[in-house]
Amino acid sequence: MKHYAHILIVEDEVISAELVELNLLQNHYEVTIAVDGETAWSLLVSDISFDAVLLDLGLPDIDGETVLRRMMEDPELSSVPVIILSGQGHMDSVSNTMAAGAKYYLTKPPQVPYLLAVVRSAIEARREFDRVKESLNEALQWIGFLDAGAFSYQTVSEAGSLALTLAQASANPIRAWQGLNELLLNAVEHGNLGISYAEKSSLMLNGRLVEEIERRQQDQKYRSLRVSVHLARTPDGLELTIRDQGDGFDWKKYLEYSEERAFDLHGRGIAMATHCFDSIEYKGSGNTVKVTISELRPAS
Repeated sequence: MKHYAHILIVEDEVISAELVELNLLQNHYEVTIAVDGETAWSLLVSDISFDAVLLDLGLPDIDGETVLRRMMEDPELSSVPVIILSGQGHMDSVSNTMAAGAKYYLTKPPQVPYLLAVVRSAIEARREFDRVKESLNEALQWIGFLDAGAFSYQTVSEAGSLALTLAQASANPIRAWQGLNELLLNAVEHGNLGISYAEKSSLMLNGRLVEEIERRQQDQKYRSLRVSVHLARTPDGLELTIRDQGDGFDWKKYLEYSEERAFDLHGRGIAMATHCFDSIEYKGSGNTVKVTISELRPAS
């Protein structure tokens, strides 16, 4: 049987761990279980490569938040997506773990369709991250010499490529790419293509988001719409202004992690992006956002 990816489940409740394991195995994932934080950390720093981690918070010995923090501090492990799987549903716990670097938060017992959709999304994001990380080492460095520039793009693929290029100006290009990728993708998906929050939730749950994006990009209604990006060097660093051709949205409620969206399949990208830049500012109806990057990579 071909395995899609290798998942580490860190859970001290045996029945809970085995139920999650069963659902993942039935969907062709390879699974390893750790019943405490010490075992989990030993596995993570071993030669075994994991594509994602399902992490309980209330573990014996080393708790889940400590395992998460150690992973985010490790250059090799910080890109492994962490999905919190916990009986704790308090907003403080959600905010703390998401701000610390977790990608998703599920309460126990997780609904199987949501579990599988979250794992699928996390794996896709990890593979994209690995592709981009490899490309970062080969990307052109000319972006660091620009005092001003204007760019435009249309597709999700182009959004990722432009985010990669612009991130080269930052002293922390991986972090800059994470934030830019979220904002540039939002400008396509929610902005120009008009995919609503509810629609994206349904499409992700059914594994049809990519298919619907491709369909709309071929639709005459959307295929001429482009996103513009303007770069300007200032005394404080670089300012990037991203503008789509959509109707905008109520951006204010997305700047922070929210209790009402804490367990959704998406909706945390903008809040995550606020931690990637020195400032982020939405304007008008929400179809324009400006970010500032102050720590720049020296031009060479």
